[in-house]
Amino acid sequence: MHIDRKVTGEPDKEDVRMSTFCQKSRKNSIKFQYEGITKDPKKSERKKKAECRVCFYSKGRIGGCAITTTPCTICGKKMTFESTCTDKHCHECAMKHKLCRHCGAEMD
Repeated sequence: MHIDRKVTGEPDKEDVRMSTFCQKSRKNSIKFQYEGITKDPKKSERKKKAECRVCFYSKGRIGGCAITTTPCTICGKKMTFESTCTDKHCHECAMKHKLCRHCGAEMD
């Protein structure tokens, strides 16, 4: 794969402005995630959703755009999702076994 880029001998001011904006936004997102994971300010909401700290506060999940059906890895119940980024367990099994429904880790 080859990417053609315009070579001008000087940095493109608009590109620099946009890249700086994106990196500041990314930095703030990482800071928000870190604070959430370490301080857990929405613990009761997180527990109701049956998600571990990392899955709850790190919402940068990537999935393909396709309706996806997958079974719960514990009970086999069919679960349907808006993308290919699916949960491992249904909500009921995650709560019963005290596991994160998305990644399957033990809840803290």
